[in-house]
Amino acid sequence: MLQSFIVYTSLSIFMIFCGVIASNREQCNSRIGLNLSFFRSETIVPLFVFAIIFGCRYNVGVDYPHYLEGYLYGSDRNMEFLFGLVTNEMSNLGIHYALYFTLWAFVEVFLLFYTFRRQRFLFPYITFYLIFGSYYLSMMNIIRQQLAACVFLFSLQYIDSQKWVKYYLCVLLAFLFHKSALLLLFVYPIFRKEKDWFPTRKFQYLLLLIALYLSMNYNLVVKLISIPFALFTGALGYENYLEGILYNEKLNSVAQFGNNTGLGVYIQVYLSFVMIWYSKRMKAHYADSFFLIIYSLWFVRILADFVVGDSIILNRPFVYVYNLKIVMLAYFTVFCLRTKQKIPLLIACSFILIHIILFLNVLSNGEVNTSMFKFFWQI
Repeated sequence: MLQSFIVYTSLSIFMIFCGVIASNREQCNSRIGLNLSFFRSETIVPLFVFAIIFGCRYNVGVDYPHYLEGYLYGSDRNMEFLFGLVTNEMSNLGIHYALYFTLWAFVEVFLLFYTFRRQRFLFPYITFYLIFGSYYLSMMNIIRQQLAACVFLFSLQYIDSQKWVKYYLCVLLAFLFHKSALLLLFVYPIFRKEKDWFPTRKFQYLLLLIALYLSMNYNLVVKLISIPFALFTGALGYENYLEGILYNEKLNSVAQFGNNTGLGVYIQVYLSFVMIWYSKRMKAHYADSFFLIIYSLWFVRILADFVVGDSIILNRPFVYVYNLKIVMLAYFTVFCLRTKQKIPLLIACSFILIHIILFLNVLSNGEVNTSMFKFFWQI
């Protein structure tokens, strides 16, 4: 645990420090009307450091052994075109697997930060929640779909600017990493005219209550999604994912579904409730259609968190909006700090403290959740 704590905290402190510099320089340049290039040392260097450290990891992420075995020995190379092409070429050239994992980690984190290159005030907080919220684990685990999800995150700017050709080119790129990206074909039309799909707090709280009720009725959830689930798996060639797989304990945590009343559930309810409560003020503060898209997709992910719970299978379509949880936490924290009002400031502090506690809890169970950090040369 000690090594994991040192690695993660040292990395986060360095990246937060660089993020503060990037944010301050952006503010200074905006005052005099100059655009600041993203490709500066304070933005690019921390991304490379992040990628190198996670590239040199060993067995961080449940799927890490699967990716490592596929890269070294060529097993299960039936992958999407672009991911398979890079994997095969790097493997055939005998490139060390640390560089292979470094490449994917860099692509993921680069797309995450580059998407918000014009809002660098978010950088320190995105870094904090990325690591202390343990969201990095998803990036190190389901690499192929997370690559597609990061491409999707980048593509949201083209929905906002209504550049549909560029958006669908991004969808094509995402599809070359993970074929479930076909789901993204339907996102552009949804936001073409309406950006804010959850305009009122009452409507959001109603949907949240429904999601909480469904979280305690897994059989009802399966019945409701059985038809679209069959269509989805059939269209993507996952015919082996029959409805019965939704009752597989290993893949869905059926025994805990709806019965998990641990601290994590209460924390999620608290975070969601508070952010919804301030949603109208946040929308007015940022006054940006791009933010409205981010918020709408974040809220979809929050509902999914409760409805599908720990189900690996049912979570797959919502991986594409998973990273928006990091972004919205950053937006909300900045909003609270900018108000300079006592209650929002205390709430921001509570958010930060909660994630520090969760971070320590994750590390304390590092062997189980595969967050325990080891370098490949330690094996």
